[in-house]
Amino acid sequence: MPSLGIWTRVLHFVRNFFSRNQLERDISDEIYGYPDLLIEEKIAQGMSRDDARRAARLEIGRVDQVKEHVRDVRVGAWLDALRQDVRFGVRTLIRRPGFATVAVLTLGIGMGATTAIFSLIDSVLLKPLPFREPDRLTMVWEVRSRFNAPRTEASSLNYVDWEEQVQAFENLAAYVNAYLNLTGAGTPERLQSAMVTPNLFPTLGVDPLVGRWFVPPEGSPGGTTVAILSYGLWQRRFGADRGIIGQTIRLDGQPHLVVGIMPRGFQFPREGTQLWTPVDYRAGAGVQARGNFFLSVIGRLKPNVSLQRANAELKTVTRKLAQTYPENIDSSAFAVPLQEDLARNARTSFLLLLTASVLVLLIACANVAGLLVTRGAERDREFSVRTSLGGSRIQLLRQLLVEGLLLSAGGAVVGLLLATQTFDVLEILVPNSLRGAVAPTLDLRLLTLALVAVLLTGLAFGLVPLRYALRLDLRSPLNTRTSGSAAGRRRAQSALVAGEVALAVVVLFSTGLMIRTILNLQAVDPGFRVDNVLTASVQLTATDYPTANHQNAFYREVLDRVGRLPGVLSAGFTTFLPYTTTIGAAPVIVEGRPDPGDGSNIAILRSVTPDYLSTLGVPVV
Repeated sequence: MPSLGIWTRVLHFVRNFFSRNQLERDISDEIYGYPDLLIEEKIAQGMSRDDARRAARLEIGRVDQVKEHVRDVRVGAWLDALRQDVRFGVRTLIRRPGFATVAVLTLGIGMGATTAIFSLIDSVLLKPLPFREPDRLTMVWEVRSRFNAPRTEASSLNYVDWEEQVQAFENLAAYVNAYLNLTGAGTPERLQSAMVTPNLFPTLGVDPLVGRWFVPPEGSPGGTTVAILSYGLWQRRFGADRGIIGQTIRLDGQPHLVVGIMPRGFQFPREGTQLWTPVDYRAGAGVQARGNFFLSVIGRLKPNVSLQRANAELKTVTRKLAQTYPENIDSSAFAVPLQEDLARNARTSFLLLLTASVLVLLIACANVAGLLVTRGAERDREFSVRTSLGGSRIQLLRQLLVEGLLLSAGGAVVGLLLATQTFDVLEILVPNSLRGAVAPTLDLRLLTLALVAVLLTGLAFGLVPLRYALRLDLRSPLNTRTSGSAAGRRRAQSALVAGEVALAVVVLFSTGLMIRTILNLQAVDPGFRVDNVLTASVQLTATDYPTANHQNAFYREVLDRVGRLPGVLSAGFTTFLPYTTTIGAAPVIVEGRPDPGDGSNIAILRSVTPDYLSTLGVPVV
């Protein structure tokens, strides 16, 4: 039966692999006992004992050759041969510790750089986001061509209209980053927070660790004020007490009921977010306007609905809104995949880093290949001796490949150790919107990359010396070297050096261009003074400063006290800092002229105090 044959081979393989010593003794006993039996058989056929012994010796051959033949045909012989090759390869490298150390460290640097950058790219660009069905998540941006804003946050009323009229989305949520003051028991803290629509967490598909999501009418005007805590804040401030659910904390002086705790590591929409509070714009909460663009909108597509269909519906809806509201005359919107959007500013730089690391790896491989070519010249005699003693070219090939793989494996181990030490540094390069959600890690994908690198480089390092080993002229004396072999090695060394120099020049020039670009960017005049200018963010609560008069009094006092500080020349307030994406807009009406009513008089608006422009050194024409 075929199955019996398979199991028999498996049993023989296990026995041969784990009982090698016993197997060798059995082979020796059988081989050394067989000549006596053969001699007796020859004598029985009429031969003398001397003739029978001579005939048996000729028929059997050398005992060592018979043993080798038996080893070659037994089940699992290839594994035993591989083990011998590995042991011989290790001994060969140990005999040359200088060569082995230089080769392994050189490969380790190249592989470490490549695997480290790949882990960063894999975590940011390739791995799915840690949300439910992340391929259906999109960011929706508003376009305001009049303000030269091809990608800006949405106004609250436009978001409400999109949610009601665009049918391609299963959910359309929004959020805006904020800060909240946590007071009460313990030291007061100013915490990063996010004001989110109640459906944000269901849209992302992230369940709270403890408690529940926001539910209507939470977030509505007059509704119960509630909050969800981050895992870190829950652990640090409340001692991981599950009883905090249902208790009240004070945020900006207002009581908020804690209804949930988010899982460890969840910090969306930005690193350091520790609180989430609801705001339902559909119910009239928050800023109700079309001229203030501050909402980040995230959508989940319905099953089997394409991004193209969603963009087509957005285009249709925004066109209708532009016909209805003058403020929207130049407004449009588009959706992009969430992961692509969050990593949009990092993609090009990451790919450049990967290219540079691959070039470094190629330079390292060229270095090691040059060392192997030089070392191969010293092993001509060894190869000649082994071939003349009966070693086949296949055995030579196998041995050289094993040695190449050992070098590559050593380099991979060193490279992975170096790569893991850089993960904390590389995490700084993760886009701010993804920090906390993704990070470079040593996982199966990275180990697979290292294995592929080991196989490819090991194959290359094994073939480099083999190319010359196969050209050995066995008719030449063992202590001489053919001129053709020497010339071939010189040509190979020259080619490797030329390739290595070419790659180094590419890396050098690329680095120079990158430095030149950074210097040029630093030399660009932004239109205002940046030296010795400090900024701070101030947010006033409605509880402490309920009216515009209260707020203005606070701003005047701050400017007065800051202006009296030693070393301060001037100070000012503004609603939005220069070159920030958050903008405000309002119609400009010239006295004595009628309002055109078509939105053509809407302009970007920043409210500033009298000394703001002089503080930045902006001239007034």
